[in-house]
Amino acid sequence: MDAQKKWNLISAGTMFVLALFIIYLTMTQFVLDQAVGGGPFANSAFYPQVIAGVMIFLSVLLAASTLLKRKKRETEQAAPLPDGVQVPEAGGEIDVQELGDKPTKLKILAVAGILVAYTVFLDLFGYWLTTPVFMLILFKVLNVKNWIAAVLLSLVSTAVLYGFFSEILDVVLPYGRLGLFG
Repeated sequence: MDAQKKWNLISAGTMFVLALFIIYLTMTQFVLDQAVGGGPFANSAFYPQVIAGVMIFLSVLLAASTLLKRKKRETEQAAPLPDGVQVPEAGGEIDVQELGDKPTKLKILAVAGILVAYTVFLDLFGYWLTTPVFMLILFKVLNVKNWIAAVLLSLVSTAVLYGFFSEILDVVLPYGRLGLFG
């Protein structure tokens, strides 16, 4: 199995497990917050479950397409080519060396770790403190050079997302166990 297929399967498995974790959290934490009874947290459980469902679908699709491409290539290699037919060398695919360098892999793992830490700290510190801080950390990992724009984007997008989810969708965003900003 080549490196790109291996990383596709690892990515699919990681996204699948993360989606299951999100579903677990919404089924346990929101039950404790009386979301099942139609209280103020009822809308809060729906959106993460929809996103987790989409993540499960896409991770299964990625794994299946990766495994089917492998079988398809094996059957193409086994079949003899007719006279005069030439196979292109690159095949129009992305070179594995471009995606497989260590800094790129480390960035992918760092972003995944940051997202997991975000979910943990979100419950502890709340939305208003955790979201802009973790957006700035993501900008650092992704080598954003303009820090003024990064700070402005993290603050403005935090406020816009709050307005969209809290005011328009009527979703209760976490205040955190420490009681900051709420």
